[in-house]
Amino acid sequence: MDKKRLSELKKFLKLKKLPFSKLELLDRALTHRSFANEQKGVDHNETLEFLGDSVIQLVVNEYLFRTYPMFRENKLSRIKSYVVSKKILYLIAKELSIGSVLRLGRGEAATDGFNKESNLANALEAVIGAFFP
Repeated sequence: MDKKRLSELKKFLKLKKLPFSKLELLDRALTHRSFANEQKGVDHNETLEFLGDSVIQLVVNEYLFRTYPMFRENKLSRIKSYVVSKKILYLIAKELSIGSVLRLGRGEAATDGFNKESNLANALEAVIGAFFP
C-alpha cells in the first residue's frame, strides 16, 4: 500500500472514530473486484465480504436470541433478515461514508459505483470481515 492510500485510510478512521489496526486488511476490504482486475497483484474484498456476512449474521442472531427469548424462530428470522438486508447495510455504509475510500475500477466508477447499494453494502460486510480476524 502506498503512502497516499495509507494516509487516506488513517484520515478516514480518525474522522469516523473507528478503531482499526489492520490497515492492509482494511485496504483489501475497500477494494472492489473491478479495481483488482485492473491492477496486477491487488486483492479484492470478496472473501472478506463472505466472512463479514457471517459475522454480522452471528452477532445479530445472538443479540436477537438474548434480547427476545419469547419470540419464535420465524419471527426472529424475519427481524434478522431485515436488519442484515442490503438496504440496511447500505444505509450504514452511507452513514460511514465508505464510498469515499472505496477503490473501484474505471468502469464501475464511471457508473457511480461509489454510491451503488450493492457496492457499499458489500464493502461494509468486507470491512466487518477484516475487523474480525
